[in-house]
Amino acid sequence: MDRFNRIINSTEYREILAEIAALEHDRIYCPHNFEHCADTARIMYITALEKNIPISKEMIYTTAFLHDIGRKEQYKNSTPHEIASAKAAKSFLKEFSPKERDMILVAISEHRRTDECSELGDLLAYADAKSRMCLICKAASTCKWKKEDMNTEVLV
Repeated sequence: MDRFNRIINSTEYREILAEIAALEHDRIYCPHNFEHCADTARIMYITALEKNIPISKEMIYTTAFLHDIGRKEQYKNSTPHEIASAKAAKSFLKEFSPKERDMILVAISEHRRTDECSELGDLLAYADAKSRMCLICKAASTCKWKKEDMNTEVLV
């Protein structure tokens, strides 16, 4: 997990999170912060273990913690965040092999798709959605999510 920890402790990563937090200051819906990334990573990892998906913990956590870093571009110029996130994530993946980089970047770029995705992309899309606590959200009544897609139970 050394490579992952170097990413999340880097000044560049922390500055991106701070900028997203500032842009979401008045947002009433789910934030795209460190806690969201951690929740997403944990759900991805548990799901991978339960389904015997052979993807390393470091790959899972790195993917989860980079999947929303393009939110600032989305807020500033309407670039879809999955595209902006994959582009921005490249600079954080220099220590990863070309195969690992490709897996992470593909997963990030496809995590908002509804059609078939890579195994890591499917894990990310599932965990990203399940990390949301619609059950206790004060803004759930005005959320753009369909009622049937909202998380109204604790994931077990």
